[in-house]
Amino acid sequence: MIDEGDESMTSGRSTKAVRDQYEAYPFPVRRPEDEEQRLIASPIDQLARIDHYCFSGRRDFHRPLRALIAGGGTGDALIYLAEQLRGKPCEFVYLDLCANSMAIARERAEVRGVERVTWIEGSLADLDDLGLGEFDYVNCVGVLHHLDNPRRALDRLAASLAPEGGLGIMLYGRYGRRSVYLLREALGFLTEEGEDLPARVQVTRRVLTDLSHNRVVGCTPSARHMLDTPEGDAYLVDTYLHECDHPYTVPEIHRLLESCGLHLSGFTSFFELEGAVMPLEYDPSLYFTDPDVLERLTRLSLPDAQHLAEILNGGISMHAFYATRRAGSAAQVSDLDNAPYFPTSYAAEAARSILEQGLERVEVRLRGGLKRSFELSPLPRAILGLIDGRTSIGEMTKIASAGTSELSLERCVQEVLAFLDLMVGLGLVLLRNAARDPLPLLPSQRSWTGSLDLT
Repeated sequence: MIDEGDESMTSGRSTKAVRDQYEAYPFPVRRPEDEEQRLIASPIDQLARIDHYCFSGRRDFHRPLRALIAGGGTGDALIYLAEQLRGKPCEFVYLDLCANSMAIARERAEVRGVERVTWIEGSLADLDDLGLGEFDYVNCVGVLHHLDNPRRALDRLAASLAPEGGLGIMLYGRYGRRSVYLLREALGFLTEEGEDLPARVQVTRRVLTDLSHNRVVGCTPSARHMLDTPEGDAYLVDTYLHECDHPYTVPEIHRLLESCGLHLSGFTSFFELEGAVMPLEYDPSLYFTDPDVLERLTRLSLPDAQHLAEILNGGISMHAFYATRRAGSAAQVSDLDNAPYFPTSYAAEAARSILEQGLERVEVRLRGGLKRSFELSPLPRAILGLIDGRTSIGEMTKIASAGTSELSLERCVQEVLAFLDLMVGLGLVLLRNAARDPLPLLPSQRSWTGSLDLT
């Protein structure tokens, strides 16, 4: 249960404990010299997604943009945003309570030549007193769930948001982190009161190693990575030994946003690694085939439907999403003036392979053994071939339907919208108003969130 009451009794003590933790173990582990060889993607901060979910696909990034990185850590979000906005009129404010983390972020920014950054060492609790003005975009990833009063902090962020702006947020998922919290509880029996953090890290390492085959709190791939790398101590601390950790369910997210006058614009993927969560996984129809059950799903409210999907999935450990002060901020396929486009090279290459092979059926393998197959009749194949970021959905439908004499225009529109909805749900396609220039195609840093069976 999250205490949303008066934070004055505990916030000072907890804030100091969290600051001390990150001073000793800055997170995530980054080496500034690596900036010369690689750019770490922060998918929630991809301009294409921000535009799609926060600005209805209509944001002109040649206009000045102010971004707040609220809890900037070692700098991933700042660096990725700055690289995408290089040469554009933009301003960044980095806020974090940990001096060591900020020092790493600053050095990374210097290596990359990132400019126009205001560096502030401080807490979200101080935001009202800083006089920073309004922001077009706020990144607050992996922060709110580590605060004594997440609602009050989010309320302050909402107040700093420009009327047409948006937030990118990540909160821990209660169900998907079940094994983490069980292990944390088990560690309570095996560590002594007053034991310092380095000693608790070593106990955690030994416990995880010993329980590597335990079916309840077994050593997951991510935990094995923590054990096998020198940098793993920081990941062990952040995952299993954090001083403050409040996980969320989907209904709790909806209530949190509503209490701050915000609207959920859409869920997205936090990672680009295979096995990451896709928007489609919050749709309960993904998990059923029975017609009667599917009909019953149509009676559910959106929060209830997403909650049901979260329960059935069971593995969503991080909820990544966008929130705005106005409802209906996400670009919709029903707006025929929008143009679909591929946001990454992986998506474009997958579409090219489908067309070149003349495939009639494609299967998408999702996390946890889930699969989603879709037929590629002539109409969807034609739509794939027309996606260029400039041709509107309305124009595409007219062009594609001209070669499909057996379908009425109305039926063609329905099939096109359903197909594009699926593509957006898989994260392969995003939308932008056809009058705007398409955003640059980003190289795929890693594998896509799912995998396509193109055989």
